[in-house]
Amino acid sequence: MLMIFLGAPGSGKGTISNILVEKNNFLHISTGDIFRNQIRLKTELGNKLKNLIEGGNLVDDKTTWEVAKTALEENDLNRNLILDGYPRNINQAKYLNDYLIEKNFEDIKIIYYEVSEKMLMQRLSGRMMCPKCGKSYHKINLKPKIEGKCDLDNGNLYQREDDKSDNILIRLKAYGDVTEPLVEYYKNKNELIIINGELPLEKIVEETLKHS
Repeated sequence: MLMIFLGAPGSGKGTISNILVEKNNFLHISTGDIFRNQIRLKTELGNKLKNLIEGGNLVDDKTTWEVAKTALEENDLNRNLILDGYPRNINQAKYLNDYLIEKNFEDIKIIYYEVSEKMLMQRLSGRMMCPKCGKSYHKINLKPKIEGKCDLDNGNLYQREDDKSDNILIRLKAYGDVTEPLVEYYKNKNELIIINGELPLEKIVEETLKHS
């Protein structure tokens, strides 16, 4: 089964994915994590991505799809997979749809975590990341056992540049302009499952698992 997680930055997609991976044996494919890892490793793709991002450009749909497609092909579609961060727009959704039709794969759940802008601002401004393993924490909602340290590898937690208050509104506007139309796209195809992303985390996970 393939679960596609949709939602604005800060809607909880990564946190929910981590829980399902740790407790329910899901596999998590995050195109954002793949991009960051490629940049960190300074691969050919990573250098291309770095140049695009530093130049203020979006990664083109074809390059993004190649990354997502490779990740899908490296995993078994018969496992419980989570695709997080892809698709980001309707064009990318069509790439994915054509691929799944080609593979004759129909066990797909598209889940949208609905969260207010006020809550998104609160969540994003408090988020912290581990530079080693990528695990995310929150200053209020998901504190590490030791302040400033990752529970898994003792890495020094940091706040991503795009989670700083000056950049959050820019990210949310970009999401609204480019990615949010996906909600209507899937809704019109009667494929969208909407979950209230402001429920307690345990309840959100429970609601998500109902569709697995």
